Amino acid sequence: MTQAPTWRRIARFSLWLMAAILASLLIGTASVTISGWMTDRVERTEGGQRAALRKASVGDYFGGINAVFSGLVLLLLVLTLLLQQRELRLQRLQLALQRQELASSRDELRRSAEADLRSLHVELTQMAMADPALAEV
Repeated sequence: MTQAPTWRRIARFSLWLMAAILASLLIGTASVTISGWMTDRVERTEGGQRAALRKASVGDYFGGINAVFSGLVLLLLVLTLLLQQRELRLQRLQLALQRQELASSRDELRRSAEADLRSLHVELTQMAMADPALAEV
């Protein structure tokens, strides 16, 4: 398979990058707009801004718990990456050992084939010595 020219890869990457930036801008704009509508709606249905602020302060108490869980998730993510790195290292070691074993197995198979060939040659020689008619062949 031929590789695309460098300028095509750069153009393709640039196109994907622009699409990702545009999608991020659209999502950000939509979230700001929707949150503004939701805040306005909550203020109207719950009795004004003062009641909304009082209820929002209750939600702020959970911010600390959110930070603890976020830190725990980050720690677990790092631990997972370290475990994957260790597993990859062990897999590479196993692969190297398998390559060595395959090479030694191939050498042993070659020696076995050579020994079988010599055994057949000896057997043919013995048959030729036992039967004078075969000696002419």
